[in-house]
Order: sequence, then C-alpha cells, then structure tokens
Amino acid sequence: MFNAMFEAFLPFDGAVAQWFATTFNPGANPFWDKFFSIITMPGDGGVFWILIAVALLLFNKTRKAGFVMAMALLLNVLVTNAILKPMFDRPRPYNIDFIQWAKDYIYPNLTHMPGDKSFPSGHTSISVAGALGLFFGLRPVWLGSKKPRNWAWIAVVLSALVGVSRIYLGVHYTTDVLGGALVGVLTGVAALYLIIWLEKPVDRLDGKISAFVDRRFPKVFRTKA
Repeated sequence: MFNAMFEAFLPFDGAVAQWFATTFNPGANPFWDKFFSIITMPGDGGVFWILIAVALLLFNKTRKAGFVMAMALLLNVLVTNAILKPMFDRPRPYNIDFIQWAKDYIYPNLTHMPGDKSFPSGHTSISVAGALGLFFGLRPVWLGSKKPRNWAWIAVVLSALVGVSRIYLGVHYTTDVLGGALVGVLTGVAALYLIIWLEKPVDRLDGKISAFVDRRFPKVFRTKA
C-alpha cells in the first residue's frame, strides 16, 4: 500500500530533484555544496538541539522552555524512528529501482549514505521539533518578555534550511522532508501542551533541578524568573 502511495509521489519528487539539479548543480557547485553540507549538521543525531535544551534547563528562567524542547525531541525520536520509519519502509532515493526516477535523480556524493529508511526525514523532523519546542517554550507568560522569541525565529529558519539540505544532498525525497516537517510541528505542539498539562509535576521537577543547580553550578545559572 505504502509503496504504491510513494510511487505516486515520484513525479513531484522527481520534478523538485530536477529543479535542484538545474538550479544549483549539486556536486559541482563549491559554494552551495559547502553551505548545505554544513547547514545539515544540526540534524545529525539531534545533538545540536539536545545541547540547547540542556543549556536551557540549567537556567531557572528558561527551564520550562528546556522542558518543552526536551519533550519535543523525545516525542519526535519515538514517533519518527520507532514508529514511522519502520512502518513506511521507504527506500532512500539512491536505493530505488524506478526508470523515471533514474532520469530525474543523480546522487551528488556530498555526504555519507544513511542506511535507515527514508520517510520521514529524521534530520528535518528533529530540527523542526527542536526549533518549535524552543519557540513554544519561550512563552512570554513564563519569561515576562517577548524578546527571546525574536532569536527563536533563527532556530525555526535553521530547521527549514536543514530540510532543504537533505534534498540538495540527495539523501531524501521532497515528500520525506515535508513529512518530517509535519511530524516536527505536531511533536512540538504536543510537547507544549504536555508540559502545560503536567504543570504540577513539572514544577516539582523544576524545584529539584533548581536545588541541584544551586549546589553545583555558579551563581549565573541561578537567575530567578
């Protein structure tokens, strides 16, 4: 069933692949090759987003934002890697045997070939979940200011560029990236509402972390909300 569905998407995916090939010439364009090879890195294992979440958890004022972001990342990993990738079982663009696709797609050989399944894009979903978890977590009601959301938009833009990079590098179909973005949005929203719903246990955990930080870390981490 899913194979037939993905086969129906191939004309669209192929058209986008052709557009990237004619517009950017991946593999033979030093500037864009380097740019997208670097911009894809925040999605590598989600480490970039995890480190931001940990940093937010260290400060009293941003700890709830850290909870939302951490929850978004956790939900995303479970949904994307444990459920959707095995369920859809879509082969990577370089592993598909389809004549029309071979006419549209050329692997630019700019990064390693991931061995897991293609749909949805894990780099995209973890990046969108992390960026939206950050954005949603920086609530004015928690922080007393709207200014932090100004720079949170940078994370949202970065997550979008990570998705584009996966198409440019030839490791995903466009529909993988769109699916990953949707999963990221849903897990980001779900994380926010879960943290709000679990307000009392989250506040208790917040208190325990605050006590730990007070004992173990410099005064700078103990800024009160």
